[in-house]
Amino acid sequence: MLRKSSNTYHSGINPATEELRSVVARNVSIGVEPTYTTNSHTVLTDRVLIAMVGLPARGKSYISKAIVRYLQFIGCPARLFNAGNKRRQEGASGVGAGFFDASNMDAKAQRERMAMDTLDEALEWIRGVTSPEAGCACGIFDATNTTIARREKVRQRLRREHPPVRLIFLELVCRDDAILQDNYRMKLSNDDYKGTDPEAALRDFQERVRQYERVYEPVDDAVDCRPLTEAPAEAKAAGVAADVEADVEAGVETGVEAGVEAVAGAAAGAAALLPGCIQMIDAGRKLIVTQCEGFVVNELLSLLHSIHLGRRCIWITLVGETSNDLQGVLGGDSSLSTDGLEYARAVREHVLARERSDDLRDAAGQPPAPAMVLTGTLRRNVQMAEVICADEDELPFILRQKTSPLSRSGLGGSREGLDRFGDHFRGPERDTSTASPSSPPRSPPPASDAQLAAASVVPSATAPPAGRRRRRISLQLHRLNELCAGKLDSLTYEQMRQLYAAEYQARETDKLNYRYPGPGGESYMDLILRLESIILSIEQTRGNVIIPCDRAVCRVLLCYFSGGVELHKLPYLEVGPGVIELRRSHSGFSTMHTPISSGRTTRAAGPGTGGAAELQWSNRLSSSSIPVPPPSLRTLNE
Repeated sequence: MLRKSSNTYHSGINPATEELRSVVARNVSIGVEPTYTTNSHTVLTDRVLIAMVGLPARGKSYISKAIVRYLQFIGCPARLFNAGNKRRQEGASGVGAGFFDASNMDAKAQRERMAMDTLDEALEWIRGVTSPEAGCACGIFDATNTTIARREKVRQRLRREHPPVRLIFLELVCRDDAILQDNYRMKLSNDDYKGTDPEAALRDFQERVRQYERVYEPVDDAVDCRPLTEAPAEAKAAGVAADVEADVEAGVETGVEAGVEAVAGAAAGAAALLPGCIQMIDAGRKLIVTQCEGFVVNELLSLLHSIHLGRRCIWITLVGETSNDLQGVLGGDSSLSTDGLEYARAVREHVLARERSDDLRDAAGQPPAPAMVLTGTLRRNVQMAEVICADEDELPFILRQKTSPLSRSGLGGSREGLDRFGDHFRGPERDTSTASPSSPPRSPPPASDAQLAAASVVPSATAPPAGRRRRRISLQLHRLNELCAGKLDSLTYEQMRQLYAAEYQARETDKLNYRYPGPGGESYMDLILRLESIILSIEQTRGNVIIPCDRAVCRVLLCYFSGGVELHKLPYLEVGPGVIELRRSHSGFSTMHTPISSGRTTRAAGPGTGGAAELQWSNRLSSSSIPVPPPSLRTLNE
């Protein structure tokens, strides 16, 4: 019996008829012209340079890498250019705090030259990845940029740029001592302090911070955000002029020396792009946004409204094996098999052991609160969540059942669970201010009413009995469901290959952009956009999170959080049995994979995956033993 769910027909085993077997035997191809998604960042035009501002250990490198990771993930070319890395590449790795003393003129000249060289590299890269007519790109100039004089040099350099590039100063201010001390400790792992005694390294780094504090001038939107064609403010002109003169003596090119014609050629375009600034205070507790407009900046604000510097763990795992896996059927909405339930139990035990481990305890020695489970709404997702959330006395009962449906009563009567869900994400109260009109974030705020309305929360007690852990929250969201195969859902690989040969070949050719035909059919790019708001919710969470998901969803999440994965390689990421642990580090998220040998995971993966084991497994299936749905039913899906 077939049933319709989300415009797609699902079944454990597809109906068999002699007519269908003859269709398969004749190798008749049924399908439509393949469709593909379009990346808007290749059509629209928006070139952006983000110049970081702030004292050391305020989170500049972490935020910079998070921006690059996020923009690359949604299809916008982005790259980080770090002045500190250039200093280390030129042999100044491990220099003492005296190198950053403003009164050390020789060291100051070196730092200024390396900073401007880094800026030039960023602008050259932006020119290279965009055309004069179209294209989006974002370069991140990661340096302290703590003085008005330095920022004026950046402004004057962008004044000459053609095609014009939008300039955004992103200043990070931190007054929270707990965050600072945590950041200081993480900074000691960078290349400047390799092999150095931790105590000596900490003293040297704190002295470096004090050197920068002596000359630090916060961003002033009246000065830093004025039009690029406008002369330096009279009160600051003397300091800027002195630095420009020093550059001339050192042979550093400035706007004046570049020639009047070059400046005039770019000035008209630069005048249309007013510089903007964003101030991020205490790791996102407060945002002040001034003069920030444009397509890429709008996407950037979505991230900055969610990100923070708190430590937490994200555990990602595949769902267990399903009855459809046993039949070689792709997709559908079947329950976990016996081995799938055993895998879910093993994942539960692993997460519990990690939560009890010493390295996850806080400064007071307390273990973390139980991690929240985020998963989809299909049977396999719900059952994984039920096993992971089960108390010890409930677990045997759950595992005895071949199928163990949860109550899908929605949100009614679950207000307490929702309140705890909100606390899990909110953390400290945020204060968002806008100093001048600016576009709102494109994505909805995490845990919005629209998201919660599509969710099902497992009820849990507000106060557990004495001696027992607080129960987990489980949130099921439709957006975390597997990539939808449209009218190809619930077929075997051989049936796809023979009945939809053109579609099968099209997906093998361009797995990232190929969109399955029929109602609900998606591409990997569609899945990325579907998961964008979920990812921002995960970024905002202050607690640990467990995400049981299918293979395509797992690939998308790993591509984002692990970073460094080119988008076209996303559909081919290897994902195997086990739990992937992501932990916040000074530069992003570190990754650790723990294999799980008990039970089995889902093996489903769409055509074109290229995984030899998966294709060999699918090729062993016989088209005569597992038939396809009749043409009349396929037509209903078209």
